[in-house]
Amino acid sequence: MGYEKSDWERHWEEESPPWNREPVNAELINLYPELVSKYELPSNARVLIPFCGDTGALRFFYNQGHPVTGVEFVREPLERVKSRDFPELHFVADARGFSAPNIDLVFGDFLHLSDPLYDLIYDAAALVAVHPRERDPYLSALDRNLKVGGFLLIKVTETIGARLPGPPYSVSEGTLRELFPSYLERLFHIATVPPTQQRFIDGGVTEFRHAVALFQKRSI
Repeated sequence: MGYEKSDWERHWEEESPPWNREPVNAELINLYPELVSKYELPSNARVLIPFCGDTGALRFFYNQGHPVTGVEFVREPLERVKSRDFPELHFVADARGFSAPNIDLVFGDFLHLSDPLYDLIYDAAALVAVHPRERDPYLSALDRNLKVGGFLLIKVTETIGARLPGPPYSVSEGTLRELFPSYLERLFHIATVPPTQQRFIDGGVTEFRHAVALFQKRSI
């Protein structure tokens, strides 16, 4: 089965994430202007980042003027985000996590989240962290928290040459499309890159095939 909370806590304590983390995903920086100009993402759109870790995307969306919520069930990365990316803000701590104007860092399980609906959900490394047999609750949580007409921007990776125990769990472009059959596909980009982490090279992975998609939730 998938990773337990204790496994993720250990990775954060040991600074040994299962894969390399980017401060801000390059695809997000490149696609954001298109989200605004072509797909008319509102300037005040509410953004949700599930399993956010310490991603710099929280600050990226905040800098664009969006109210942004990150959800993470390990406390350490949320503490890092506060001190590293938002040193100027005074956060109020409560049982739910940390809050400041236009930024909420929720300490809890995304699978149980049921907030007011969001205009955009950004998944850069969440689906690939979920064991395939445990995807249905994650997909339900995505759909439950996304407005009708809202957007899902998601990046997945397929490992080529070998399949190693996850996470990250390999997700092909075909599988990604199959997971969101009722959503409109607004864009789909593919890029292939060689592995850089030694464990993937030693394990026989020859390349990673990244798929970045923008889906829009249809009205029923």
